[in-house]
Amino acid sequence: PTRTAKNHTNTKISPPHTHRMVRSLTRHVISILVVTSLASISSIQSLQIGPLLSTCVDACHRGCLEIRTVQERRVELGEGELNTSLKDGEDARSALTVADENAHKVIVGSLRKQWGDALRIVGEEDENTTPATIHDWIAQNELPPLRTHLFENDLGEDTPEIEMSSVTLYIDPLDGTREFVEGRLENCQVLVGIAINNEP
Repeated sequence: PTRTAKNHTNTKISPPHTHRMVRSLTRHVISILVVTSLASISSIQSLQIGPLLSTCVDACHRGCLEIRTVQERRVELGEGELNTSLKDGEDARSALTVADENAHKVIVGSLRKQWGDALRIVGEEDENTTPATIHDWIAQNELPPLRTHLFENDLGEDTPEIEMSSVTLYIDPLDGTREFVEGRLENCQVLVGIAINNEP
């Protein structure tokens, strides 16, 4: 004989709810993949100066693109549309713009994704962008690997190994923010400094 369950209940999920669940799961999966990716490279104990220099230059290029994008938008909307704040209310040289913040995120985020958390990075905008913010930004953006071969012709493919713990990067994503605000773009630049054992 065939038995029929009397208390059987059908639960239907509406399409919008389904879409929300899928989006939520996708975000979690992306976050897990990013954390796993960063964990897999956080074990790097040493690196070579050639690839490090190359990735720093490539990260600078990405920062410049972010600054140019802000400038192009600024031109479209008019000079008065650039949002600016002062890190030091009494010092006009402490101006901070969305260009600083965007360039900082893409430079630090790209280098962090490439080399992992073991690489010490000191950024001028660190007080405005926490490590957690950078990790979230990495999870939300598809960052291709930085190029590691830009100096092969100058330094060769194999350069001496350097302990990761001895390296510190110093980043100023937009050196000359005041000049950028004033439209003197020729006086603006992106800076990345490398110190090994506290020596530049």
